Amino acid sequence: MIKKERNIGEIIKKHNFFSKSIFNKFNGAKSKGISEAYVYLIDNKIVAFLFMMKENLKCAFLHYHIKDNQKEYFIEKYPLINKKTNQILFVYTEENFRKIGIATKLLKLMIDDLSKREYRYVWLKKETDSQIYEKFGFVNFLEMIYSIDIDSKKFLEDYELKLGYKKNSLIHFYNDIRLVKILA
Repeated sequence: MIKKERNIGEIIKKHNFFSKSIFNKFNGAKSKGISEAYVYLIDNKIVAFLFMMKENLKCAFLHYHIKDNQKEYFIEKYPLINKKTNQILFVYTEENFRKIGIATKLLKLMIDDLSKREYRYVWLKKETDSQIYEKFGFVNFLEMIYSIDIDSKKFLEDYELKLGYKKNSLIHFYNDIRLVKILA
């Protein structure tokens, strides 16, 4: 059974199911302002979760790639990059319950839910070799720039000129991969 929850701290304490390291990740995420979670229960125990950050950051999924003193410039010139956005903070399934489609169900529910609430983008920091996100249409945020209705060539020129970054540095700016999905 999947449930959408806002008070996830109480649920995790109540079930006392996850390892200490997972609980510590949760507490770290909680301090960042987690707004909701989708939890998957089997026999009334949480076996998987998807934590969301409630966000609508300036410059949407490019928030961490555009310096604060340049955000207004990019928002005014490219307003489409500043549409309502949310971030997936964690997707986790207990080891004994992996490879049976639970994370897929959680992601589908989350995408449908955010779409209904008129979010334009959802993004995440990919921390696994799994291709699950790509199966749902997530792409590297640089590819997203090419797929939305802006002049991507001009945007990348502005980005390089204003921020001093080369195109390739966009992909690994924080030595990670940020994936983005456009929602309906």
